[in-house]
Amino acid sequence: QQQQQQQQQQQELKRLERRLEQQLHLQHLHKCQQRCLLLPALGATVDEDDELEILEVDAAIERLLSRKPRLVPSRKPTVQFKHRDPDNPLWFGRWFGSHRAPVALLESCSPAVAEYLRKDPDGPFADLQRNPPVAEMSRESVWGQWFFQQDEKEKTLKADWHSVPHLGSRCGLFVPRRAEWSSVTRAPPRIAAFMMAFRAVNQPLWSAIIDALTGLRLARERESEEYRAEGRGKLLGVFAECFKNQRHFGIVEAQVRFGVRGRQPSHKDGATSLLHMGLTLGGRRTLRAGLFPTGECPANFAAEELAPKEEDGEADESERDKDGTGKEGVWNADVWKAVNVHCQTMVPGSVYLSSPFLFEHAVQYEDCSPEEPMIALMARWGFPEDLGKHVNEMRTEDMLDIVAVITGCLQVAGSRGQIRMPSLDEVKQGEARLRHVDADLAEKAAQARRAREEQRKLMPRKPQTYVG
Repeated sequence: QQQQQQQQQQQELKRLERRLEQQLHLQHLHKCQQRCLLLPALGATVDEDDELEILEVDAAIERLLSRKPRLVPSRKPTVQFKHRDPDNPLWFGRWFGSHRAPVALLESCSPAVAEYLRKDPDGPFADLQRNPPVAEMSRESVWGQWFFQQDEKEKTLKADWHSVPHLGSRCGLFVPRRAEWSSVTRAPPRIAAFMMAFRAVNQPLWSAIIDALTGLRLARERESEEYRAEGRGKLLGVFAECFKNQRHFGIVEAQVRFGVRGRQPSHKDGATSLLHMGLTLGGRRTLRAGLFPTGECPANFAAEELAPKEEDGEADESERDKDGTGKEGVWNADVWKAVNVHCQTMVPGSVYLSSPFLFEHAVQYEDCSPEEPMIALMARWGFPEDLGKHVNEMRTEDMLDIVAVITGCLQVAGSRGQIRMPSLDEVKQGEARLRHVDADLAEKAAQARRAREEQRKLMPRKPQTYVG
């Protein structure tokens, strides 16, 4: 009896310790949410030499976006992104250290643009009746020419393309699904033009994110000499440069699936999905996301709900982490509470904009034939190899700074109507611009060849000797 009483007392002490830890986590979360930015009193561009004022992140983002044009003008009515739940524009995802990352989930729908992209005569989806997808494809087929490969784990055909115009027809980037460097070809013209147009029409938003990242770096370096000396602010600067260099939505993963209804394994993306756009061109699929209503949610399971071990009475969290992701993840209805699971059905033209790097998720595919397959485009960060490997699994306080800025800007832009889809005319303008970019790249390559030839002509020739 004494041993049982001692065990009960020890269990009660451990429960109290866990509750105290949770309270400390919440206090730390509140402290971390008090991020401040240094912004110029006038204008929008942040510069170290400006007279700066200190603002909290939320107020600073509101100020930055109020200084930007509400929307890039368009001759025709535009399709805007809206919050999936306008009454709750902010959700919370996975743990970053001792607190959860904030998440914004925006959605839109543009069937006309999706149909135009799918019917690109230079792409693989133009004539699915004559060239339906097959599991085993030849190099000479249209699917082989666009570098599709069978993903055995998900029973899906996948291909990786880039959409950064100045990188040319082929370049090397960090490929998300392989988590390594790979040489990738440029996306089909209409898809590449769409990504260019999407970046262009929402330039005020990207500019606001750049200013916020720069202002946060200045604030962090002024408030902490240690932060400055360790060079931790470089990460904020690198992401600002990636925006300037059009690396956002710079790599596109094309997914094609046909056959019976199926489910994708539950997972979390790498950091290339810190800013992610999913566009459905064909079929029907449902995104199932694990999101929490507040940053104070401790877990799907409370500490006292976890089954204790028989040996020492401690909770076993090795097989089931504090969010209960486990093997089945968001498909496990016994673990994931209904209030924490959000389902979003997507049909041709559906688009979502979010950060799957921050939350557990999976997709369910409906029945479809090879002639009318499921087609989806996943646009993520096009990182160089060294940066991709460095940040892909980074979940630190420094990364949380970037998360707070990007999510905050998406949240405000979605609420204020400051982010939209490009119109069909703007996509066509992107095609024309892409042709000009290709012409400029070809001219520069020709000039470089001529320069090398001239240099070879000027080099002194070595005397030739003959033996025998």
